[in-house]
Amino acid sequence: MSGKQVAQYRFGGLIVSVEEHNIANQRCWEFWSQDGIDVSSHPGEMLNQANISRYQEFEPSDLNDVPTQDTVKQWCHI
Repeated sequence: MSGKQVAQYRFGGLIVSVEEHNIANQRCWEFWSQDGIDVSSHPGEMLNQANISRYQEFEPSDLNDVPTQDTVKQWCHI
């Protein structure tokens, strides 16, 4: 599934892109690295509903607190 790129930021040595998706009428954000490596701990499962953390609001400043590489990198609006 392809989304619309809405942001980029630096995560360690990687440039990470943020794509917005619409899943079940929710706005979701998927995080992936420039070299195509899945930066979550669930490769290939970024769009799995069970792996989504939900936030009431999404603000650009939320990217300052992006989880570490051992956590899932997708956020959805409730």
